[in-house]
Amino acid sequence: MYLNVHSQYSLRFGTMSIPALVEEAIARGVTQMALTDINNSTGIMEFMRECDEKGIKPIAGMEFRRDKRLLYFGIARNREGMRELNEFLTEHNLGQRPLPDMAPEFSNAYIVYPYGHQEPLKVNEYLGIRYDQLNRLFNVNLEGVKEKLLALQPVFVADKIEYRLHEYLRGIDLNVVLTEVTNADKCTATDMFLPPGQLEAKFSRYAFILDNTRNLMNRCVMDYPKGRINLNRRTFTGNKKTTRNFWKNWL
Repeated sequence: MYLNVHSQYSLRFGTMSIPALVEEAIARGVTQMALTDINNSTGIMEFMRECDEKGIKPIAGMEFRRDKRLLYFGIARNREGMRELNEFLTEHNLGQRPLPDMAPEFSNAYIVYPYGHQEPLKVNEYLGIRYDQLNRLFNVNLEGVKEKLLALQPVFVADKIEYRLHEYLRGIDLNVVLTEVTNADKCTATDMFLPPGQLEAKFSRYAFILDNTRNLMNRCVMDYPKGRINLNRRTFTGNKKTTRNFWKNWL
């Protein structure tokens, strides 16, 4: 049920290493989750290997922010989806262009906007709603959007102690003293894995949101090759002896 998980690769924001993140998820009974670090995918392969070793289904993604403000995050449906998300970010980085308010329509990736997004949603786009926002659904006609709502429980820290560390990291990033870090500059104190069953309980009155979230995650299959892959050539010519002779002659 965790679509928006961050590691220490969310620089000066997330606090957990990949192994610590996976261990914390196991302790909370998590069976599948998506790593969506901010504006990068550095930890994805380490995350995939660690999850595979520990029996958790890994899902890859990326969170997109501009001027430190959340725009949306992408969830890769497969390996091609992750390539699309990376190419989208790379295109804007190389062109030194800011990320747009609206994401493009990806063929193999889903986009999740925070609840409150007003623009019409494309086929592959959804709204993520936090449990403390569910009161906004009271007496609201959900026709046309009901199937687009997903449970959003971001994860940035492991506990209250790490939340304090997160606050220090935000101060460093913003180059301000701790008292000048505003609520808008940091995550909330509850942005962590919840005890088993607690997230489901919070959404119990809106079970269809949980169903939507499970169904989306179940459609994601990260078909990366298993194990560690060494892309370096062992020899230049095909065997060690002729390779040594080649380099002796070349030098």
